[in-house]
Amino acid sequence: RILAFALLATLIPSITMGWLSYKHNRELLAEKTGGELRNITSHATREIDIWLKERLYELRVFASSYEVSENLEKMLRAHGPPVTDGSASRRLKDYLTSVREKFVHYETLVVIDAGARVVATSAGQAGPVNLPPDWVKMANKDKAILGDTVWDGVRGMTTMTIAVPIRAANGHLLGAMAARL
Repeated sequence: RILAFALLATLIPSITMGWLSYKHNRELLAEKTGGELRNITSHATREIDIWLKERLYELRVFASSYEVSENLEKMLRAHGPPVTDGSASRRLKDYLTSVREKFVHYETLVVIDAGARVVATSAGQAGPVNLPPDWVKMANKDKAILGDTVWDGVRGMTTMTIAVPIRAANGHLLGAMAARL
């Protein structure tokens, strides 16, 4: 009896302490892992935000180029659909192709007019430009236009379309330059 009592007196506290220690360590580890995941996610979010701001800045620089604004204005002078043949169109396409070749982040660069018609593209055929329906309002306010992310199952990657307004020298909205990232 004394042996059984001694055995129970040592086993019960040992098992209880082991179970409590396991439970406490498990909670501590889960809390530490959750905190680390929040830190990593926050860091990744900041990096993506910086990367996207850099792309928008570059796109604003490209859109403010004389080659874009002046040639687009020449193409849109005739009211109605833009004139897509001629030297202005060729120069705009050459400019977009040149920029696209030098900057690898951009899959496609597209210039669209205020009526959402594709005027010029860096690729042979421009696919759909995925911009929000109210992109003209955003462009009039000089805001960056962010499209939705789209999964391309054929290439196995996610793409996003961003755009910035293109303005004439007098400040009139001509259209937007969009880029598929």
